[in-house]
Amino acid sequence: MSLFVSDFSNMKINGSNFCCLLVQLFLMVKSQMSWLTAEEFSKPNFIILVNHDHAVSTLGLRNSTFQKLNPTTNITALAEDGWFFSNAFCSNGSSAPSTATLLTGKFAHQHGLLSNGQKFDPNQPTLLKALTSKGYETALFGRWDLLIEPAEFDHWEVLDNANVFFNPTFISVLGKRQIEGHTTDITSDLLIQWIKKRGASKKPFVAFVFFNATQRPWMPTLRQLETYNDILLPEPETLFSNQKEMAPASRYQRNEIAKDLNLTNDLFMGLPEKPNKQTSGFTEVYRENLSNMNEEQFSTWQLMWRAENEAYLRDIPVEDELIRWKYQRFAKNYLRCVRDVDENIGRIRSFYEEFSTGKCFFAYTAHQGRFVGENGWFGSQWMMDQSMRIPLIITTINGEETVSKTIQYNVQDIDFAPTILSMANCESLEASHGIALNSEDWNSTSLRERKALYFHHYDFPGPSMIAKHNGIRTDTHKLINYYQFGEWELFDVLSNPLDSKNIIDAYDEIEDLKKMLLNLQSETSDSGEKTMMPEKWRRIYRGPSARME
Repeated sequence: MSLFVSDFSNMKINGSNFCCLLVQLFLMVKSQMSWLTAEEFSKPNFIILVNHDHAVSTLGLRNSTFQKLNPTTNITALAEDGWFFSNAFCSNGSSAPSTATLLTGKFAHQHGLLSNGQKFDPNQPTLLKALTSKGYETALFGRWDLLIEPAEFDHWEVLDNANVFFNPTFISVLGKRQIEGHTTDITSDLLIQWIKKRGASKKPFVAFVFFNATQRPWMPTLRQLETYNDILLPEPETLFSNQKEMAPASRYQRNEIAKDLNLTNDLFMGLPEKPNKQTSGFTEVYRENLSNMNEEQFSTWQLMWRAENEAYLRDIPVEDELIRWKYQRFAKNYLRCVRDVDENIGRIRSFYEEFSTGKCFFAYTAHQGRFVGENGWFGSQWMMDQSMRIPLIITTINGEETVSKTIQYNVQDIDFAPTILSMANCESLEASHGIALNSEDWNSTSLRERKALYFHHYDFPGPSMIAKHNGIRTDTHKLINYYQFGEWELFDVLSNPLDSKNIIDAYDEIEDLKKMLLNLQSETSDSGEKTMMPEKWRRIYRGPSARME
């Protein structure tokens, strides 16, 4: 009723005008609702939750690395209740191109946003345009990487700086406002508040939530800082890998726990005093977040780390023990951030179940995966399974009971938009190579006949120094071409799921796979330059001086 309060706040309600008031109130309600068709009332809502990255090894599912800890109680429940895609993969591995792919159903080379830091071209068909044309209201909350105003959304509240986790500033059509708390909690709050304000008699909606929680340097909420303190996490079997059985690209990167995790900025040693935001410019995300904390938050943060940091300084580990210590600190913080997202997913789901009777499809996925110690790495963006593999789960709230189903076919982020549109009974997008996964009872002929997935990473030289590469993943093999260096890699994904042994010289049918890669490049119109660079250029990035100290 708050919608009408201002319109009638100055009216005196007495016996002579009470009936008039009721009539006007009825006409106003009718005018608000008359443009909604019966079809629009029957359409399902969509809540789409996208994490910056999520290592599938951290899902509390059978045979996962951290199954016993189960940091994803609520996400696991989604998988058990709905449709869980056990072989879902990204097609690029960077957050901005991934966002564009989710919205268009296209590969990065098709929608034009190849790497982070580029602007998205909104003058192309999108999931939002299609749903809006069918009567949907659209909303966006959290991280937004496309460097354009999210004007296609009817309502949006996005982070001014996606690297801020504590007391962030959000931007909306009304301007900027700083909100106290942690971004994971606040972003969820904003979604819940928006749904509450809409009431129960609005048109169907699709709401996107983009979490930034799991990105480097992995700063969880204060309530999680003691989680896993008394646990020794299992070490991946390749924690001490030297990558000698892989292509050279794996030995010239900045993803190594041993060399590339900074004790202060990534692992939170030191800084007994709060950085001064007014007098210092920050290039480090950690210091920027500390400066953004209020005194109580900063005091709590420092207090929670004090005992562990003092223990480290009393007996400073070296060599393998230092790697082990770094792994434990990094992995626990990553799991804490994952747990923050999981708790909020449970909170959003519980809220919707209690607040609304409308049918809702509830989806969870991520832009990319992440290495959590495998190969001795912490990074992402590779075509290797640890970073290419993503969670993808869809279930229903208040609809017909979902028959729990695990889909084992290889699926990809390009399939997301066609699937959502199909579930909303909308036509698929023009020029999309994705497949509507729900067709033929989640067992479509097109999906079963798909021979390979396509992947392309463009960001080099970049912060992680991961060479440009493209490739294909079949049911049995993964072929990767680091084309600027003329380097190739082939993994048997069945016998070597960790992608740690390059077998390209021992595989008799390698030419068939290379031909398949060329055909898929052609079919998807990926005609960009992929030639090997001159030797002088290659020496810069492959010579002895290029190795990380």
